[in-house]
Amino acid sequence: MRRVVAGLLVLLAAAVRGADDATIALNFQEVELPVLAKFVSEVTGRNFIVDDRVRGKVTILSPTRITADEAYVVFQSVLQVKGFTTVPSGKFVKIVPARDALAAGAHAADEVVTRILPLRHADAGALVPVLQPLVSKDGLVTPYPATNTLVVVDAAANVERVAGLLHDLDAPSSERAVEMVALRFAPADELALRLREAFAGETQGGRGLRAIPDPRTNTLVLVGSADEVRRARAVAARLDAAPPPGATRVNVYPLRYADAPSLVRVLSQLVGGPAPPPVEARPHGSSLARSRMVRTEMAAGYDGGLGAPPPAAAPPPAEAQPA
Repeated sequence: MRRVVAGLLVLLAAAVRGADDATIALNFQEVELPVLAKFVSEVTGRNFIVDDRVRGKVTILSPTRITADEAYVVFQSVLQVKGFTTVPSGKFVKIVPARDALAAGAHAADEVVTRILPLRHADAGALVPVLQPLVSKDGLVTPYPATNTLVVVDAAANVERVAGLLHDLDAPSSERAVEMVALRFAPADELALRLREAFAGETQGGRGLRAIPDPRTNTLVLVGSADEVRRARAVAARLDAAPPPGATRVNVYPLRYADAPSLVRVLSQLVGGPAPPPVEARPHGSSLARSRMVRTEMAAGYDGGLGAPPPAAAPPPAEAQPA
């Protein structure tokens, strides 16, 4: 207990916050991992569950002050070096041996991982604006100019995608160009496939054009020579066109509550199309009730294009009155 308290005092004395309380200095000498975890928890506001097997000492030397988010990245990197990892679990983050996380399938596509990516040619700071849109809103791309290194924290699938993109971006500036193209109409993944097919014959030694889609923002990242990127951008602009008037598009909408055949009849009547043949009533009354509810809601929200009320059914013909 005394060793832990002493370690905390040393840690808190070494990690002095900046004058504006926005940055911290990480300079620790032989600090215990659980003590470091406690400090990082207080700085970042994250809740940690530390496995009893998380043991070891670490020395961290940081010549410059860093933010709380960057401190968490450093902490994850330290854990990785020591054979441990973080596993999100609701409002908590578990710190466990990496082999246990692998055995439990923690490195699935949605698990948050940290990867350190050293660069040889490209400038780490200059690539952050290019890569940050490719990670999730909770992801992080942080440069370390001292070693020209990028630290990427995000879901495993996104981190792998960023690492693959860096393979092309980390080239002398005269060889590779990069450009982000925001799309308005065409889906990014479909357009990326079209561009790959169009430029497939020009790929030599794996250094041809690369088109990486980002479905979340519907953006294309184009990587290649300046000429390849220019031509790919022109092709993308031609393909990213609004559909012609009257073009038919098919959309599939899975229903959660309404009965599909009943809803088809309601929609057909609203758009003036022929009603489908009636379907057999189901033994349960919930479908009929849901159909009535949907019919009422759609009639109440119908706008007919000019604020008109929903089309009313024609009144039944009047019976002939006897003379």
